[in-house]
Amino acid sequence: MQSRVDTINIWTLILALSLITTLTAIPSLAAAPKGSSAVAPAAIELRLAMRKLWEDHITYTRNYIISALAGLPDTDAVAQRLLKNQDEIGDAIKPYYGGDAGGRLSALLRDHIMIATEVVKAAKANNTAELWGLRRSDGLRTAGTSPLF
Repeated sequence: MQSRVDTINIWTLILALSLITTLTAIPSLAAAPKGSSAVAPAAIELRLAMRKLWEDHITYTRNYIISALAGLPDTDAVAQRLLKNQDEIGDAIKPYYGGDAGGRLSALLRDHIMIATEVVKAAKANNTAELWGLRRSDGLRTAGTSPLF
């Protein structure tokens, strides 16, 4: 019975990670300034570019989870593409926040992905001790609270 509960908890954790990734990737709606009915073309281009990068993030994350859990031969290639996406997101903010901020964002996102890949591996192996260890790790405990910008 305990094994079944552990398996359910693992799948719940994977689902939660997927939902968190999806929900944090949805860009907020940008409103035009009060009294204005137009949005600058550059703002629209930036918003569309960031939306595409975050949609890619969702797609590559999903692809990695599927490949890793199914033991597909493309798992490493999919993981590398997912990591590259984190660099692309960091590069996209460099013109607005500078190279240092873009690099720090890329590093933070890459760390997030590396922890998530370990969670998927532990879940696939039904290694609850490893999952609890990852849950308690500094990376997961502080990921949402690090004031980087």
